[in-house]
Amino acid sequence: MADISFQVSMPTDEGFVGRECANPDCSKYFRVHMDSFSDEMHCPYCGERFDRDELLTSDQLAYLQEAAREKAMEYASAEIAKMFGQMRSSKYVSFKAGKPYKARPVIPSYEERKVDSEIICPACETRFQVDGIFAHCVGCGVENIAVFDANLEVIRREVAAAGNSQRVLRHAYNDLVSTFENVCSRRSVTFADAHNSFQDPYEARRFFKKHAAVDLIAGLDADQELAVRRVFHKRHSWQHARGIVNDRYVKKVPEDRDLLGIEALLSMDELETAATGVRLMLDALPSPT
Repeated sequence: MADISFQVSMPTDEGFVGRECANPDCSKYFRVHMDSFSDEMHCPYCGERFDRDELLTSDQLAYLQEAAREKAMEYASAEIAKMFGQMRSSKYVSFKAGKPYKARPVIPSYEERKVDSEIICPACETRFQVDGIFAHCVGCGVENIAVFDANLEVIRREVAAAGNSQRVLRHAYNDLVSTFENVCSRRSVTFADAHNSFQDPYEARRFFKKHAAVDLIAGLDADQELAVRRVFHKRHSWQHARGIVNDRYVKKVPEDRDLLGIEALLSMDELETAATGVRLMLDALPSPT
């Protein structure tokens, strides 16, 4: 069977095309500029590497399948006409070609979604756009924590415009902790017990002190260290205790013992201070091998 090849124009938004992580545990949406496409690309959120065609969104895949069906019908119609047209007519068999099937134009019925912030990787100059806080370049996979500044500016605007700033901040706290966890997990793969949980900053500190003789907390001042603990454990309270300060939280953040039984409030100032602390902690990690 002959291969059929054809070109399909994909919708873009100022040159950016949507991508969707193929890792089912992530599946997050981001966008890459057409000039930065490569055969393999990384998810900016979880860091996994995929072939470019593995990152098609569901809308793009449906559009391409419909366009392929139309081209296949056109090709099959022409091949059948050619095959029967070469047969000699007899008193038993005759063939008269009908009107050839012409593939109808398939127009994409979707638009690429808007996302928060645009990044140009300082290492490879890949242009991409993401939602929330992330840790990896789409092109080279570099863990570039300096992009927190751009993400925090987006979060500031969202908090200022939100009717419920606590909801926006809950997502931001979660993104910050997830980013820390993902980067630590990737940096720990060379160690024997790499499947450590990094959702507690002091558990991460103990792990890397043991395996790499690195103290992640050493570079933080007192305000940054406290903000990091608060963000990590408030995030845990919102995920597992409906945001209520409980005994587990007070054990990890004894400075807040007077808040026991009260809903944990989130703030932009606390997030920014913690983000600075997290950046310092991740900068202290051993380089990936």
